[in-house]
Amino acid sequence: MRRVRAALAAAAAAAALGLGGLPGAARGARPASGGPSLLRALDPREADRVLALPGLGAPPPAPLYSGFLDAGPGAHFHYLFAEQEAGADGRRPDDGPLVLWLNGGPGASSMMGAFTELGPVILAADAPDGSPRLQLNPFAWTQAANMLFLESPTGVGFSWCDEMQQPGGVCANGDTSTAAQNLAALRSFLERFPEYKGRDFMIWGESYAGVYVPTLSLAVYKSDLELNLLGFGAGDPCTDDRTQTNAGRLDFNFEFAYRNGLLSQGLAQQLRRCAQEQAAASPEGGVDVEVWEGECRTAWRRYFIATSAGDGAGPPVKLPGYGFLDPYTAFGPNNTPYWKQFEVWANLPEVQAALHVEKAPGRPWTLFASHLNYTVEYQACAGAPTRYNTSMIPIYNELVGKVRNVVVFSGDVDPSVQMRGTENAVGGMDAAPLSGGSWRPWFHGTVPVPAPVLAAKSPYWGPQLSSHTDGVQLGGYVQDFEGGLSFCTIHGAGHMVPQYRPVAALHLFKRALAGRPLAPLLPEEDIASDSDADFFGDETTPGALSRWVESAEASGFTNRARRPRPASAT
Repeated sequence: MRRVRAALAAAAAAAALGLGGLPGAARGARPASGGPSLLRALDPREADRVLALPGLGAPPPAPLYSGFLDAGPGAHFHYLFAEQEAGADGRRPDDGPLVLWLNGGPGASSMMGAFTELGPVILAADAPDGSPRLQLNPFAWTQAANMLFLESPTGVGFSWCDEMQQPGGVCANGDTSTAAQNLAALRSFLERFPEYKGRDFMIWGESYAGVYVPTLSLAVYKSDLELNLLGFGAGDPCTDDRTQTNAGRLDFNFEFAYRNGLLSQGLAQQLRRCAQEQAAASPEGGVDVEVWEGECRTAWRRYFIATSAGDGAGPPVKLPGYGFLDPYTAFGPNNTPYWKQFEVWANLPEVQAALHVEKAPGRPWTLFASHLNYTVEYQACAGAPTRYNTSMIPIYNELVGKVRNVVVFSGDVDPSVQMRGTENAVGGMDAAPLSGGSWRPWFHGTVPVPAPVLAAKSPYWGPQLSSHTDGVQLGGYVQDFEGGLSFCTIHGAGHMVPQYRPVAALHLFKRALAGRPLAPLLPEEDIASDSDADFFGDETTPGALSRWVESAEASGFTNRARRPRPASAT
């Protein structure tokens, strides 16, 4: 027993220094024979501790864990857990909230969120020899919370099911089974990390996680899980086929393309006319370009050429290589090379050893699942009748007002799940607009980004980062509803908001965790006043407009005080 205590003490001391205290740890490998079983018997977490990440020339900024959780019979979820980072006083909060992050697809790995969006470590630009590199993320969400990333459902990433042990075996999942697996994985996580029982808890995700997040939130709300559910955040989310672009609302697509300079005025007018004429003649008011003829068919083909893969509609055959328009943002560079680079890193043997997944079946690792047979059950990004023939809106209606806050956010240049459709979906929920909470801008402060980040960051991550202080910046727009429901946009962001606008995304996240609004309420009486002097002010007295702008740009709403922590890249 004395040897056991000594081994544990040595391992703990080495881990505290960011070093591998056990044989092989410096190479990112698992401890030598007997090490994991010995540690797991006394502390199951220590066998999952990530001591070093290949490609990162520094220790993780806070304890990092990777391994597998029990997600139900025959289901094994890979998880990555990053503890909250130390504060300005050098201490790590012991009571910080727990947040679960889920990417969508269905079939997209949450490792995307962890390593290319919001985790403590992100993929950097290529090293001179072409090998993938990592760097510390100065805008990691671990500055505000303990972040749990699940590769969900089974068959996604390193997560696996028993069927995958057989040749050609795949995992069969659907919306309801995924919610059940996610709930089971959370139980397994709390068994391994019992100190997080009773913590404030939120669930966040993007894209098809617009289904994962509300369904799991409802399951957690109805369960006996020992977590204090504050609410959830859904980014660019699949929500409701009737109101969102994926349901055939091609008028949203046409307007989006025109607004972002992808179409001429004449072509946009013709498309708008064709869509309106078909909607008026259709009993359901739908738009289906597949049946267009004559000039309308020609116009749609011109539109398809102009938007390439970025329209979110049309037949599966796209122009080669997604070459000139990223399907996830109207302006940013095509991020497919970034993802391919990450796949190279994730499939390195030393990386899989460091993450303790080297023996999981179903390799090679892919960003989008190749071992998944998924059944879409709700009408949210389905585009066709489904098992339940309903959307996420009834689930929102059941939770809004029962949890503290629900945040729906959308990048305003996302062509995949466009903000106007999401705005419509939120407007179709039961929550009434909050007095003074109507459409208004929100702001965030900026701080200099460390030079190593700017020198080594990929052009596909955070396009608008600065080496100097730029003052207060427009974050986007927000609309608040009763019951804690908010809809907000992120200006200039595509589909993966934390990747495209990391500064604004972190600010939004911090405000939501704290239960604070993004912008002060509007002075409705002053806006409705007949007097211009009341609104605009005069030479001696500021008006309602300037008073509101000053309050919206104040440090209480922009969080301008804190600088990001230093970051390094090698």
